[in-house]
Amino acid sequence: MSALIDRDDTIEQLTQLRIDYLDGTCGEDAVHDALMYAYAKVVTSCMDVVRNIPVLESVVRCKDCENAIDIGRDYLLCPMIDCRVKANFFCAYGERKKDGN
Repeated sequence: MSALIDRDDTIEQLTQLRIDYLDGTCGEDAVHDALMYAYAKVVTSCMDVVRNIPVLESVVRCKDCENAIDIGRDYLLCPMIDCRVKANFFCAYGERKKDGN
């Protein structure tokens, strides 16, 4: 299963890394400065890649779906697909409960 990441948090961390690399250029050693600048450019490229990754729509589990009807023993009745399902199941029709419960 794929792990999900927070895009904004990742960009923020990469931004800080880029700043750290650019702060590492102090002008005392041209080779060191060139290397730190090159690292900063690579991090900038990574930031562009992260910004362009397609966003996955969040999945609504049946236990969080406003359509689900609790029938006990960790089972729900889904009127959308007319079937008994486990609470952690999900489908394309899931709509998150408005109150978040």
